[in-house]
Amino acid sequence: RDWSSDVCSSDLESALAAVKSNDYATAILALQKLHGQAGLNPEQVQAVEKTSSAVSDQMYAAANKGDPNAKKAIEDLRKTMSR
Repeated sequence: RDWSSDVCSSDLESALAAVKSNDYATAILALQKLHGQAGLNPEQVQAVEKTSSAVSDQMYAAANKGDPNAKKAIEDLRKTMSR
């Protein structure tokens, strides 16, 4: 499946924009949505997983340094995941 396909491309763009702006929760949720899409090839799945892991690591590192946005993202993700 090509990254340029309509839904896939939109989710990827959302995820990348969120990553660039350190909007951790939005990035992780967009990557999870992208990961769940049917038709991704193994390389695309691996790229999404690696990116999601890197964003998560970056978020926790920032939270450990006192970043209030990272701390809020962790709280928001916990609330979202527990639903």
